[in-house]
Amino acid sequence: MKLYNSNLSPFASRARLAIYAKGLQVDILPPPGGLQTEQYRAINPIGRVPALALDDGTVIPESEVIVEYLDEAFPQPPLLPSAAPARAKARLLGRMVDLYLMPGMLVLFQQAGVKERNPSAIADAIGNVKKGLGLIEHFIENGSYAVGGRMSVADCALVPILFFVTGMLPRMGEPAPFGHAPKLARYWDAIAKDANVAKILGEMKQALAERMAKAS
Repeated sequence: MKLYNSNLSPFASRARLAIYAKGLQVDILPPPGGLQTEQYRAINPIGRVPALALDDGTVIPESEVIVEYLDEAFPQPPLLPSAAPARAKARLLGRMVDLYLMPGMLVLFQQAGVKERNPSAIADAIGNVKKGLGLIEHFIENGSYAVGGRMSVADCALVPILFFVTGMLPRMGEPAPFGHAPKLARYWDAIAKDANVAKILGEMKQALAERMAKAS
């Protein structure tokens, strides 16, 4: 298998964390030609990362779908809890990342890259992100992992976006992203000690440093 990837993408990082957690042998490559090029669109018409290419030539885009495929195709170790309510909670947390955290974070990403920032747009985006964090705070469990005491699809979704939450919000005027979310604060400190999470965070930090060096 091949994963077309960018180490800085929270979506690609979601898929990589699932791969690492399962100990799978996957070739991790940049998209040939670059994103949105004809060369890469011939592989993945969406033109984004990640995309998982199977050995039979099938290509699976979209991080959530990739993680679900990997968990079904390679069931050990599982990335979903055994009990149905906990499985639903793990899936719910992943959806909440996509629906309630990512939109606000995308606005902040855009504002970070422009010369003249829009204070109103930034304030609204931070408010939306903090609201999303509050919702996740309600559903996340106490402990080192989001659900069930071990790595799950919820952690695969949460870890990459929280990397950006903790890095971006202080730069945009919110010094305490988890000030209203003590369970999330404890979770973030604890899950960073997981070896696979530490690997992901290291890759994302290096990719961010390289991006900032190019921009300077």
